[in-house]
Order: sequence, then structure tokens, then C-alpha cells
Amino acid sequence: MIVKNWFVSVLAGAVLAIGFCAMPSLQAAEKKPSQAGASQGGRVFGIVTAKTDKDIMVKAEGETETKRYLLAPPGSAPKADLQAALKMVFPTNLVMFQAQGGQDPVLTGIQAIHSKTRFGMVMGTVVAVDADPKWPTFDVKPGSQGHTERYVARWDMAAKSVDKKLAQIIAGLNVGDKVKVAWSYDERKRAMQIQVVSRAKPKRVEKEEKSDQAP
Repeated sequence: MIVKNWFVSVLAGAVLAIGFCAMPSLQAAEKKPSQAGASQGGRVFGIVTAKTDKDIMVKAEGETETKRYLLAPPGSAPKADLQAALKMVFPTNLVMFQAQGGQDPVLTGIQAIHSKTRFGMVMGTVVAVDADPKWPTFDVKPGSQGHTERYVARWDMAAKSVDKKLAQIIAGLNVGDKVKVAWSYDERKRAMQIQVVSRAKPKRVEKEEKSDQAP
């Protein structure tokens, strides 16, 4: 259970702020962030789901599937400024990025959006859930203006694993649930407490009318 007074104290004392890591290729652009596709050269917000030394997987805002972006054209090495920016990018981070190309887009710029505060709280709607017991995560779209972010269950130092109680709560979440999440920040946002405010409305199942007549 979530202690109501605890949430109130967190809400009163926490101030949410967003910080952008310096990234020349994006700072030089004058366009405002948009939801345009990366292949069209627009800035896109998204959640990093995986990263290697050759590519990065990002789930763009509003999308349900992740997409692969190369860090450099085949046979080439990533540019120095891109490599520097990628050092500050971790899986589950919210990022703003740009890419070029259609079938095999190449990342041209990226900014990790890190919180300037260690603790905070968000209220919003669950839009995705991954109940992997070793790394349970869920995505929340804030009720007010803001971008969808991914939260992972906090790490239990004593057990040397994610918090099992939180993992169970995450496994029980459904897309559409309204939640209140108290989080801490250390390279990524980690859920410390999760309160389900309301459950998603069950989808209506239309019964097929059976015909007595033979086909």
C-alpha cells in the first residue's frame, strides 16, 4: 500500500526539472521539437530501449514499436560529437534525436533528457508494460503536458535485484491504468512507490449473433 501522506510530502518537496546534455548537432537547429518522423529530419522524442556500439533502439513518442537506428553509415565510424552524446544515454532514458534515411536510418544527433532532481512524482496513464521479473518497466504518459517516460522498479541492494514487491505491482498494471508514481533518479528513473489511482475500463466484447438458419 502507498501511504498517502508520503505522496503528499514528496509532491510538496519535489520540483521536477528537465536538463539537456549538450549536443552540437541538435543545438544548431532552430526548429522547435516536433512529432515528425526522424526520416524526415525532424526532432523526435523517444525512449531508448537498447544501445550497442553500432546501433540504438528507440521507441518514438506515440509509437507502439521500437525502431533501429544506425550510429553511422555501413563502413563508417560514428562522429566524435555523437559518440560523446551517446555516453550520457542509457536504456530507458527519454531522448530527443534526429536521424536521416528511410529503410536504415542513421542517427545524426541525440540529447539525453536527464532530471536535475533526485526525487519526484508523476501522475499519468500507463501506455506500456514489460513484466520481465529481472527488469520490469512501464511507460507513463503524464496527465498534464509532458512526454511519455519509462520507469524501472527500484534496485534492492540487499537482494541484489529489483524490488520484488514493485515487480509484482508492475506485472499487475494494464495499459490505460491511471497511476501515481514516486521516483528517484540515478542514470534513469526508478519507481520507488506505485499507486493505482484507477483501473482501465474493460473493453466491450460484442457477442456475435447466432443465426438459426443453415448456411
